[in-house]
Amino acid sequence: MGEAPVMDGDKVVNRKVPVSAGDYVLVATGRGETVGESVDEAYGILETIDMPNSPFYRTDIGERVVKDLPALQEAGYCDSWRA
Repeated sequence: MGEAPVMDGDKVVNRKVPVSAGDYVLVATGRGETVGESVDEAYGILETIDMPNSPFYRTDIGERVVKDLPALQEAGYCDSWRA
């Protein structure tokens, strides 16, 4: 928590509010039987978060692991994972 300017009606006032000095305010993860289910859960969590100032988030969650999964499994990793 820190002090920052916020709108109060039509005025800007300083208030104690959650603040961040970095790029990430939070990290949301999902779990599921497949990568797709995990992705859906992660995006579902993001939909429940109410944050001011139009927060943005990655729109490519899970895409890289789906692409790399065959190579990972060929190398002996992630044997039980399914895309």
